[in-house]
Amino acid sequence: MKDKDKIIDPLPDSFKTEEEAGAFWDAHSTMDYQEYLEPTDDTIKISERVFEVQVAEDVFKKLQQEAASLHQPVPKIVDKILRKELAEPCRRLAYEFTSFATLGRDSEIRDQQCCV
Repeated sequence: MKDKDKIIDPLPDSFKTEEEAGAFWDAHSTMDYQEYLEPTDDTIKISERVFEVQVAEDVFKKLQQEAASLHQPVPKIVDKILRKELAEPCRRLAYEFTSFATLGRDSEIRDQQCCV
């Protein structure tokens, strides 16, 4: 079937919930509804970025188990674990940097960049 023969579902006037809207847009392309799009001067502020990290399957399964036992989502558990693990070496590095008076300001900058 060619794109011009493609059947496009009608765009709902509104959605009852964010989940309903998400489900609709997960299954549809905004490119099919260009005639409904309007230009806007809105500015979107991104306050937090999220990154995807690959982990081995066995590690992920352990994370799922931990998350289930704590009744929390896996990303929250991963964030907590990484913050804790990354903070420990950072504290050791901060001690080492401050132990050497000759390192001066550069060590303070490295220390600040290291800590989460």
